[in-house]
Amino acid sequence: PIHEGKLRVGVLVSQLTTELRLSGLSGPVGFQPSVHYQLKTTNVFLGEKYQLISLVEPGTEEYGSIERGLRDHQITGGMLDATDPEALKLLDVIVLGHNYALTSRLLDAVTEAIEGGVGLYHEGHAGTEFPGARDPKVCRLLLTETMSLYHTPGRHNLPMPATVVGGHPIIAGVPLGSTLTIAGCGPVFVPLPTAKVLIVKDDPVSPQD
Repeated sequence: PIHEGKLRVGVLVSQLTTELRLSGLSGPVGFQPSVHYQLKTTNVFLGEKYQLISLVEPGTEEYGSIERGLRDHQITGGMLDATDPEALKLLDVIVLGHNYALTSRLLDAVTEAIEGGVGLYHEGHAGTEFPGARDPKVCRLLLTETMSLYHTPGRHNLPMPATVVGGHPIIAGVPLGSTLTIAGCGPVFVPLPTAKVLIVKDDPVSPQD
């Protein structure tokens, strides 16, 4: 059952992601992302106001590692088929964390739900290994003409200054021109003209970077 009065947060856990080894673009070469690694994003959704619902690929719902990971991260509010756009439209927010490999069917379903009004919380990793960061389906989901990944030289996630350039209820009370300190590593976007950018890093990432 979907509980009224709570934010219905669907969290994706991808069995396909656990079966790959990173190429070095998304993270350390040869690293194999576990279910627990994918779900660490859920730490920001703890509390009574959230109903955490797992999103799984068909046929993987009874995998032991997935069941154990979901219990350990207290994602006990139910389970939905991540490739069913009508089911995803029951949610308030979809969380895509460290899900490096996503099928076209799953990307299509999530995109349809987001374009239908469901919110998206995205960590910058979804689909970056497969089908790839520059795949048209990944770019469409993220409102970007093209996308790449950037790692700060010398130190992982070196803090970088950024400036608030747009207003939105999600950052209500943060004045335009405010300076924030954010993690340096992450996705690099060339946003579509229809996208509204709220916060921009002060130091641009050049093509040779």
